Parts: sequence; structure tokens; C-alpha cells
Amino acid sequence: MFYRLSATFVFSFLLLASSKLLAAATWLSTEELEYDIYDIVLKDGTVLFESADVYDHQNTYLLPFHAITKVLEINLHYGPDQGLISGIVGDQRINFDLTADADVLQWPVYYARLDDEIYIDEKTLAVLIHGAFNKNTRNLAIEISSKSEPFPIEKRIARAGRVTSGKDENRRDNYDFIVEDQYRMYTPPKGHVSVTARANRDDSNIHTNIQTYSDVLYHSAHLTLAHNQDQQLNTRLSLKRSQSAPNKKIAGVFNNYAFGDVSASNTRLQTGYSGLGVTFSSYDDRFNNFFGKINIEEDAPANWQAELYKNGFLLQTSVVSSDGRVRFLDVDTSFGINRFEIRLYGPYGEEQTIEREFLVGDNMLRPGSFNFSGGILDTNKSVFENDNFGQSGASPAAFFQSEYGLNEKTSIGFSYFVQQNSETDDTDQEAVFSLSRQLPNALLDINAFAQDSDKYKLDVNILGSVNRWVRYNFGAFSNSNYEARNISSPLGSQQGYRGSVSARMGNWGINFSGASQEQEYELAGVDSRSQLDEFNLALRTRFRRFNFTNTVKYNYNSAVDDAAQLSNQMALSTPIGQHWYVRTSANFKVENGGGSSTELDSVDLNATWRHPSKIYSTFSAQYDTDDTYLLNANVSLRKKKYNMIVGTSYSSENRWQINAGITFNLDYDYHSGRFNMQSEYSAATSTLDLLTFIDNNQNAAFDSYDEPLENVRFGIKPYWRDVRSNAKGLSYLPGVGQNAPVRVYFNTQETKSPNLRPVHDNFRVYSHAGGVIALEVPFNYATIIDGIVSDDSQGKVANFIPVQILNRDGKVVKEVLTDIENYFYFEGLWPGKYQLRIRPDYLASNQLEALPAALDFTLNGYDDVIEINQLRLMTAGSRDVKTAKRQKQIAENARPVAETFYSIQFGAYQDRDYCNLRVQELKDAGISDAFYRLDSQYCVVMAGQFKSFKQAQTRHQQISQSIKDDAFIKRVETKTGGFAILLESYTTMQSCVASVIPEIDAPTYVVNDQQRCLVYVGDFIERTLAQQVLQRLPDDLRKGAKVVQH
Repeated sequence: MFYRLSATFVFSFLLLASSKLLAAATWLSTEELEYDIYDIVLKDGTVLFESADVYDHQNTYLLPFHAITKVLEINLHYGPDQGLISGIVGDQRINFDLTADADVLQWPVYYARLDDEIYIDEKTLAVLIHGAFNKNTRNLAIEISSKSEPFPIEKRIARAGRVTSGKDENRRDNYDFIVEDQYRMYTPPKGHVSVTARANRDDSNIHTNIQTYSDVLYHSAHLTLAHNQDQQLNTRLSLKRSQSAPNKKIAGVFNNYAFGDVSASNTRLQTGYSGLGVTFSSYDDRFNNFFGKINIEEDAPANWQAELYKNGFLLQTSVVSSDGRVRFLDVDTSFGINRFEIRLYGPYGEEQTIEREFLVGDNMLRPGSFNFSGGILDTNKSVFENDNFGQSGASPAAFFQSEYGLNEKTSIGFSYFVQQNSETDDTDQEAVFSLSRQLPNALLDINAFAQDSDKYKLDVNILGSVNRWVRYNFGAFSNSNYEARNISSPLGSQQGYRGSVSARMGNWGINFSGASQEQEYELAGVDSRSQLDEFNLALRTRFRRFNFTNTVKYNYNSAVDDAAQLSNQMALSTPIGQHWYVRTSANFKVENGGGSSTELDSVDLNATWRHPSKIYSTFSAQYDTDDTYLLNANVSLRKKKYNMIVGTSYSSENRWQINAGITFNLDYDYHSGRFNMQSEYSAATSTLDLLTFIDNNQNAAFDSYDEPLENVRFGIKPYWRDVRSNAKGLSYLPGVGQNAPVRVYFNTQETKSPNLRPVHDNFRVYSHAGGVIALEVPFNYATIIDGIVSDDSQGKVANFIPVQILNRDGKVVKEVLTDIENYFYFEGLWPGKYQLRIRPDYLASNQLEALPAALDFTLNGYDDVIEINQLRLMTAGSRDVKTAKRQKQIAENARPVAETFYSIQFGAYQDRDYCNLRVQELKDAGISDAFYRLDSQYCVVMAGQFKSFKQAQTRHQQISQSIKDDAFIKRVETKTGGFAILLESYTTMQSCVASVIPEIDAPTYVVNDQQRCLVYVGDFIERTLAQQVLQRLPDDLRKGAKVVQH
């Protein structure tokens, strides 16, 4: 019974099951939800996830399942079957079907699916994770606490000896082990192919864009081929290699390196390089102590629309370039966690999301640690010498930057940059000396830049947080003849200040930033002075899936114009109804001078209509102030293998134009020997090459003793729904994301036995775009062990008794705590010999004994469930007294045996111990001839053996009415009944009583037939039951023992 409860996962909420069952879980649409933003925090205030999406429905809030289980490092997942949540919490297996199991709860179960996240009502999710949620409206936080043992994230934080908020540079999820990334000599390329034919009144052409990802010479190769309307072929080729696992650097030094057409951004100069060359780094890509703004560059399908979000708020919009790179420049970072999402939208209705996380400030180098990065590039060249790649002439550049940890809070750095100036043939050089110091909730960053003896810059910055909602950064600088690489200005001296403050208030985010500098310089022999002021006010909000940002910019430059310039940038992204999605951005100019006017500078509008039949219509419009415009309308059909589009456009340049195109991803499955066309996942992914097998010899390696396992299903990717392992146990799982660990789930319901389980399933796979990761996955028959610990300790035993399972070598392989009713539950035990016991130090510290001390058992893999209920707890030291007392009672209460007699019956009971207690009560009341005997399934309490009914009647009348109650006279005939194990026979009762051993599995008792006494074990209805107990007896007792019939 206990297994059934555990397998369907009802541990706590079945106790709350209502007699009036509710309907199954309710799927909610976006129109039924109210949107809000909350931080996910532990009960001690530790921030786990900032700006999480939370939805409200009729005063019930729905929480993001994937986000919460990930940050808590809980082993739960949703899928691969629709509505099934499964995994392990603590030591209990969870299998909860949102559709089938929801009716056992006392509350309505709500859930919703938005993008790749599933949202579940807080009560149900609390039961699933064995925790509790508290919605703290004042602090805009969802506080999580555990109802049993601490969450895995809490255990890891405790082991680290300090509280963090996700900023520890060693933070890793709670995996059993990691499958390292694998680079190969060559892998067939994965490709994204887009072909579009266009025709207008003057011309017709074909646009082709191909992006491939593969392994070449043990490196990840990314090739882009773009054939544009000018009939030019632009190409980009880069090869990269990253560390194969956390803390496993390349050659013990590098985190990554790349060569070919590469780019380097986020340097101490706050500028980047792109060109032909090589770059390398030992830094973890997630960490950045460089102050100020960063550039974000990623591979993406060419010409897709892109939106950049920071901690849930829309920042910028962009378009992926024809060479397959999306770039967001001058992106503000703040102290702590900076969580970015790049949402990509294709012309056929496709959607992809790239997630990146940068941690700033609280990730200082360990004392004595050294980090570095560098590169050598020619910024005007490419691998294939593209004509439009850069200006003519060479412009080689090199840089190297380093950082050294002085102590836990301080690091110093040195960087060097050199580049040939293609216009003057001079060589520009620059050195940077840096000092970073961690302060309470802040980071101090000081940089000294030196170009020549009279060209320098001093820059001091501090960035930090007041609390979870308010962050700041401030800086000051002073220059002398300093030449900034990205700004052309006359030499001279500059002094200035800058700063920004960002705050979040519920669904609203606000950022105010500004800079002011004064410059003195000489121009045409005349001393001049100029003032430059710049202020930005950005307001962002989210409501449901409505995203809006508006930025007002103020610029004043006395050297250009005495009048200040105001501009406004607006971006909006929102669904409308169930089928429409709109994205728009606009720039406005506000001129102040002789008059005041506002004019539109540019506008970009994109609207997509989505039909459930996978038909998409896209409408877009672009307009600039130079009277250039473009109107576009497309209709696309999305299929599993490809997408097709037809459309028309009208522009100020080409007037009418028609177009038609097709796009698809191409992948090669070398198990089947064929190319696969598909459109469900990105080409910038890797593949898992799995071998599933039954590990008969339990060595975790496939060999001649093992057999392939066919028809295994996989999760968590939706496009794996049709994948099954073949007759050789081989599976090809494409579409595995890069730059983050991936979890794989297994379903054996369609295999030869649903009781087969992977030997290890809590692992993660690291991969790279174009890679193929080979992995052998051993399976075996898993058995569940459950039972109950009997408590004979007279109330001295607390709940949650630690029960252990040891393997044949005496090593503890599993340990669980019993529940409030002393039930225990183990799962995933493989075939073999084991021992069950209560943890010895628990017994010693609580002055308890376990009877028996340990139980041996063997699993053969054929049983799904084995129930063990023989463990008993008693107070230490009471064993000898209790044994002697019971032996005395057995000697006095042992049943006599005669062929036929009359007796007074007081009751019949199933529990022999209760019969023994009842006999003792009668004797204490003066009925000295009381005894009990076995009768089929029961033990019968009687008094006296009389040869005639009259003798029994006389005795019955002598017994007090309060004692005899409903006692009656019965004629007893001895006959065969149940079965028992006969241990031994003796000629004296004293010898029999000495042989009674209460510690063995079943009750022991003595029968006296007036010529000899017999020692028996157990009362069994069937002979097979008695034989099973006989096999479990110790060898010294089993020798000579036999099963007999009463």
C-alpha cells in the first residue's frame, strides 16, 4: 500500500483529500491571467532569481515551474508526456499527472503554458517541492521555505560557509556528474538554409543565406554564406574551442579560444575589435568586473528581428546582420546579476531565445589567482577577403589584459593594446593599470590609461546596490591629451562625471543616467573650451506580456550648437488577442530654439498573425525622415520539416516587389544514414548520440554480457517526442542547446519492462554548436523497498527514523527518513544482495535497540516492490528483562493439548501478543487456568479443560459476571489447522522456554502436549508463507527446522 501512495505522489496531500473530489486541472489562457513581477528568494532573503514572471488568476498566483526548480536545484521536470511532472524530491519519487491526479487535492489546480515555461498554482507547486510559498507584496518577493530537509541550493550554500545570491563564481547546479563536451575530427554540418527569390520592375534576383555548424579538426566551426542582391557572396568562418566542463580548462589554462573571423568585445578600453585573427581567454564568460557598458554579440539566423531584455525588461531592438551576427552595443550593466534574453523572431513566425547571464561585482578572484584574455586581429580583413568587410589597407591590432587576485576582496590588473593606424601608418599603443576592490554591496574600480608620456586618463568608478530594487553606478574621470578610439575630438584636457540610478517598482523599471564633461583644447591656434552634457531617462514596464520602454535623451554640446537637443526613443512588444503579436519602435526629435517642434525621425512596425493551422501572416512598415519607406506583407506556412513564404513589398526605392522563399534546417543522422530536414530547432545546436542498454553485469559499460534496450523515449525537448531507441539501442537526439548544461529524461514505458531505470539519471551534458556527444546509458531493473518500523520503545522514539540500505561490501548506498507513521521508502535498487538497518549512531544517541539489528535480503530484478516490516525499535537495556518476562508468560500460558474437552472461551483474536496479554489479565483476576490456543487464523483465549459440559458449567458459574461478560462454554476438538515452523522439541518446559528467541522475524511460542514441549515460530494460513519465513531464519535456527501443520 505504501508503494502505491508513493508512486502516485500523494505523501502529504492525500492526508488532505476531500470527500468531495474536484475537477481535473484547468489550463488557463493568457487572457485569464494578470501579470506581475517578483523576485524569487529563500526565507533568509537570499535572491535566487530576479524579476520572475508571476501570474494571478482569481487571487491564486501561478509560479514558473522550470525557473523555480532550477534555482532550487530540485530534480523535477515536466514531460515528456503531456501534463506529467516527475523526478525525485529528497528520496521520494514524484510522478504527478496534472490531468489525472489533480482531483485528489482540496483546491482547484491551475496551470498555463507561456513560451517554454509552465506556470503552476502555488499550492500544487508547494506540494510538489515539499515546500511553502509566501507572497511578500511589500518586498515584491516570493519567499520559499522547505517543509522537510533543506533544498539542495540551501545545502550547497551551507557547505560553502557563506550566503550568496547566485554570485559565487563556483556556483554549479546539483548534479551527480557531468558529461563533458566532446570535440571530433569532423562531424557532418548542421545547416540553416534560407532561399528567397525577389523580383521588381527593374530586376530579379535570388538571396541565399546558409549557416553551418560542425566539428573540424577538433574545433567548433561556424560558416556563414550570404549571397545578396548585388550578387556578392559574403562569407564568415570562425573556429572555436571552449573548456569541456566547469573547472576543466583547455591545457589547464584557457576557458576558450577562437580563430578565423573573430570578434573581441568588453575590453578595458570599452571598445571591441572584429576581423581576421585569433582571440583567447581564461575568464568565465559569465563574470565581468569591467565597469560600465558591454557589447553583446551572438550567432543568429540572418535578417531575423531581435529584442534584448534585461532582468525581464525590454532594452533594445535590432536586426540580425547578413553574416549571422546580432549585436547590441553599449548595454548598461549593474551590480549583481544581469540576466539578458535575446528573443529572435523569424519571417516565417519562428521564435528562438538566447539566454546570457553576467555577474558583476561579487565575483572577485581568489588570492593568488590569475586571469587573462587577448588577441591578434586584422580589423580590415576576413578569411575570404570580403570586399565590404572593411576599408582598404591593413589595420592589425593586438591586445592583452590580465587580472591578479591580491586577497579575497582586491585584485589588480594590467592591459596592453596596440593597433596600426591605417591612415597615418603610426602605431597606437596604450597601457591600462587597474585596481578593483569589493565593498559592502558595491565594487570600486580604478583605471589609469597611458598612451604617451603626456597622454593619460584616470577613471574612477563605483557601482553597487542599495537593496534589491535600487542600483547605482557613479564615476569621475580626468584626461590629458587622451585619444579615445571610438571618438574623434581635438587633443586637450577633459574632466567630467557620470552616473546612473536604476530602480524597479513592481511592473515598472526606471533608469536615470547622465554625464557631464568640460573640455579645454586648442583648435587652429586658438584656445577653446566646450561643455558636453548628456542625460537619459528610461521608463520600462511589463503587464502580462505587454513590454514597453521609452527613453528620453537630452544632449548639449556647446562646440556644435548652443541649443540643446531632445530626442525620444520608444519600443513596444505585445500580443493582441490569441493570434496577433505586434512589435514597434520609433524615434522622435524634439528641437528647442527659435521654436519648439516634435517630429518623427524613424518608425518600425511589425505585426504577426498566427493561426493554429501553422499559417502566419506578417505585416511590416519602416519609415525614415529622408522620406524612405518600406511596406511589406508576407504569408508563411510552417511545417515540421520546412517553412515557406510568399509576399509582396512596396518601397520608395524599388516600388513594387514580390518574393517567395523557403527555409529549413539540415541535419545528418548517421545511424539511419540520411539527411533530416526540420524547422523545429535551431541549427546552432548539438546532438546526443546515445546507446541505451541493460547492464546485466552492472559494470556501467556495454559489453557482451549486456543487451541493447529498444523503444526508450526521451525528454525534455518537444521535438524528441517521436524519437525511440532502435533495436541496437541507438538514439540520435538533435537540437541540444549550447553554452548551458542540458538535462536528459528517460521513459521506459514502451520497453520490455517499465521497471527498467537508468543507473544514473541526474547528470548534465555540456555541448557546443555542431558537436556530437556520445554517451552510453546503462539501465537495470529497479526495485522499490518499503515498510514500517514498529515502535516498542514506549514513546521514546521521535519521528523521522534514519533507515539505511547497505550493499554486499557494507557500504551505505541509500538512506531515508521515515515519515510521521514510521514508514520508509527506497527506490531504484538494482539486483544484488543488501542489508537493511537503522542507522547505528541514531540508536546510540537515543538509547535504542533495533530488533533484529539488520535484515539481509536479495533482489533478483523480477519484483517491482518488496515490503519489509520486520524492523522493531525498543529501549536499550530492556531487552533482557523483556525476554525473561515473556519467557515466563509463555511457560505459564502455553496451551495444553487434549483430543476432546470442554472449556470456557473469552475471545478470539488475530494478534498472538494480545492473546498472551488477555490470558495474563485473566490470571491476575484469579482465573489461574486461563490459556490460549491456535484455531486456524486466530488465537483463542480460554480457561480450563473439562471432561464434561457439567464440569465446565460449574466453573463458569463461579466466575464473576464482570469478568466473564460474554464468555461461553465450548466443546473443543483438536484438529489440523494452520502451519507453523517447528524449531525444536524438549522433554522439559524449562528447556523450551530457554529456546524462545523473540528477535526472529515471527512470534515464537511453546506448546506442551504433557509428554514433551514444542518450540514453534509463526502462525501461517498457507504452507508457502511459512516456507518463506523459514528461508529467512539464521542458519543455526534453520538447521533441523521444518514446516508442520497444526
